[in-house]
Amino acid sequence: MYSLEAYSLKKNVERILSSLSVNLQNDKDLSNVFLDLYNKGLISQSEYLFYQTKFTVQRTISSIESVFRGGHCGIYVYDDVEQCVWNVFSNSMSNEVNVCVNGLVLEVKSICSKNNEYLFINDISLDTTDLPKKYREILLKFGYRSLLIHLLVHNNQVQGFSVLLFKELRILNDKELPYFITQSNFLMEKLYSYRSHFVNVIRNDET
Repeated sequence: MYSLEAYSLKKNVERILSSLSVNLQNDKDLSNVFLDLYNKGLISQSEYLFYQTKFTVQRTISSIESVFRGGHCGIYVYDDVEQCVWNVFSNSMSNEVNVCVNGLVLEVKSICSKNNEYLFINDISLDTTDLPKKYREILLKFGYRSLLIHLLVHNNQVQGFSVLLFKELRILNDKELPYFITQSNFLMEKLYSYRSHFVNVIRNDET
C-alpha cells in the first residue's frame, strides 16, 4: 500500500512538471511539494534533488523565453558516447523539431569555435560554415530564421548547448546576450549532476 501511494504521488509530480504552462502563468512553486514528499519519506533524497532540478530548469527556460519574446529555448546535452545531442529540455519547441534534433551527430568543435563561447546567427537562411549543415536544414524546415547558441562547459569539458531559436530575424541588444549567457551558465550548474540521467531518459524514449 505504501509503495503504491509513493508511486502514485511521484506520477502526479511528473504529470505536473510536464504540464506546466510555457510562461508559468499559474506561477506554481513545486519546491514545497517536493520537500513535503521527501520529509514524508515518499521519495528519496536523490529523487527530491532531481525533481527540484527539473522544475528549476523548466522555470529558468520559461524566464528566458519571457525576456526573448518569440524565442524558443532548449537545452541540448552532448552525448560523448554516441557523439550526438539530445534536447532534454524545451518548453515551446515542437515534438517534430525534437525528433529531428535528438540523436543528431554534431562535432563540438564545429560550434561556437569563432567566439569560443557563443554563436549568434542573424539569418540562418544564408549559407554559413559556422552551423552544421544538417542542423541548419532542420531549423529552416521548421521556419526558424535566427539562432543563439551558448556552449555549456563544466571542468573544461563540453556538456552541451543552450539554444535560443527565433522564427523572425532577430538582432540582440547589449543587455540580452550577457543575460542569456548568465542564465545558461546557471542552467549548466543545475544540470551537470543529472546530465547522464536526462540523456538516458531521452535516448530510451527514442528507441
